[in-house]
Amino acid sequence: MSEHSKEKRKRLEQLRKNLRAGEKACSSCEIVKSKREFSKDKSSKDGLSAYCNVCNRARSSVHGKSLAGRNCRLKRNYGIDLEDYQKMLDSQGGVCKICKSPEAKGRWKQFHVDHCHKNGHVRGILCNRCNTMLGMIDDDPNALRAALKYLEEN
Repeated sequence: MSEHSKEKRKRLEQLRKNLRAGEKACSSCEIVKSKREFSKDKSSKDGLSAYCNVCNRARSSVHGKSLAGRNCRLKRNYGIDLEDYQKMLDSQGGVCKICKSPEAKGRWKQFHVDHCHKNGHVRGILCNRCNTMLGMIDDDPNALRAALKYLEEN
């Protein structure tokens, strides 16, 4: 561990000793903030991200780290890379394949890769709402037809 890292760790430990209820120290900016200013992270001990929301946004956009991470996730989860993803989105006119919205919507502000959960086949690029809708009905065409019938009749 570098000397800089050791010093930072000591500063954070000191900050954490003096925290009040509902507070957390950001591991990046080293500022004590309300826990409401941290995203949820199930993998951490306290259930919150180590970085405040401001630092998280900054970290994800610096030096293309988010693109590299996204590329790795796309390859690992769907067998495609960013270039494949962009080609698919371009072939759809840059819009959701279902609702044709040009906005990704949702928390992450990016379109989602829709895939078959049985065989892993990538079907298209969807906005958050459409991707969530398919997930909520377990990708069942019969449930979707029943919902459509219900909407048309009521």
